[in-house]
Amino acid sequence: MISLKKAIKKIHLWLGLASGIVVFIVCVTGCLWVFNKEINSAFLPDMSVQNSGHLLPPSRLKTIAEAYCPGAEAMNVQYNKGEAAQLTLTKEKERTQLFVNPYTGAVIYKKGNSFDFFRFVLNGHRTLWLPKDIGHLVVNYGVLIFVITLLSGLVLWWPKSRKGLRNGTGFMWKKSTGITKRLFDLHNVLGFYVCIVLLAIGMTGMVWGLEWWSKGTYWLTTGGEKLPDWGVAQSDTLKTGTKMTPEKAVDYVFFKLLPEYPEAEGFQFGYASPKEASSSIYAAVYPDVDKYYNRDVFSFDRYSLKEIPQRGPYVGKYADAGFGDKLRRMNYDIHVGAIWGLPGKVIVFFAALIGASLPVTGFLLWWRRTQKKKKR
Repeated sequence: MISLKKAIKKIHLWLGLASGIVVFIVCVTGCLWVFNKEINSAFLPDMSVQNSGHLLPPSRLKTIAEAYCPGAEAMNVQYNKGEAAQLTLTKEKERTQLFVNPYTGAVIYKKGNSFDFFRFVLNGHRTLWLPKDIGHLVVNYGVLIFVITLLSGLVLWWPKSRKGLRNGTGFMWKKSTGITKRLFDLHNVLGFYVCIVLLAIGMTGMVWGLEWWSKGTYWLTTGGEKLPDWGVAQSDTLKTGTKMTPEKAVDYVFFKLLPEYPEAEGFQFGYASPKEASSSIYAAVYPDVDKYYNRDVFSFDRYSLKEIPQRGPYVGKYADAGFGDKLRRMNYDIHVGAIWGLPGKVIVFFAALIGASLPVTGFLLWWRRTQKKKKR
């Protein structure tokens, strides 16, 4: 009868081989994505602006942007302290980003619909560049298998003695140490050091890709609450006869929130679409523009200007959210390490890089052992 340890070894081996290619691609694209914002910024012109009076309201920036990009519709605008305002515009399938001085209205830079390297990376990370429905399933169940492989690997790594602990946490190499031993240590020791980080990355990643996982973890962290269905806030169309225009409405929200959050580093405003009577005004306030979890998110009726009540982990004030909702808000920032600032992103980068090496070293170990058996 096969022993428990041998059974775990078999599970670890075959699950690792089954998910290896998926894990390699997801980890490589993941470590590239971690610093996408910093790398993108390095290739853009200087976006810093001097405080030269009052910020132009969203309606004014919308007018400037749509005049600069004829036929395009401004969807939202992001104000970051000390930086150019960033507007996103769409025209049919084209997407344009326009960077405008929020004090003078001068256009600083236009980023068109050309090839976006990090969009390519993200598509690979999410779907392996396969059709969306197929790719999502392959990636997320591949990650689930990887999580099980990590847990089984931790069980196999667990030392029974001090000598085992030394061997499992360090490279005891000599000049005479063979390739198989070196590969084993690269797989075993490095895998141990990044195991917890990779488990956190994997489990937060599945929140977006596996509905049962998302609902289950929300239920668990909120003490049995059901994850509310996500939906876009709707304005009351019975009040369409009012003289309130979408431009006046977004400016009202802008002038309401600015004095309420004097220390905020960033604001984002979503324009109500003139083509959709039920569309609302979206607003997000960022205490830190490099993090998403602690932002306050609101929606306002474009006619009455009243805040639209919403349920869910991603809406309302962060301070008012319960433990489970706060944890769900942290999901992306944990996934990329941003919740711990630059050190966290560096840790996630190297953890993902080592994660990509694990199926490689694991495969090479298996290959060398199978070849050795054939020679006997």
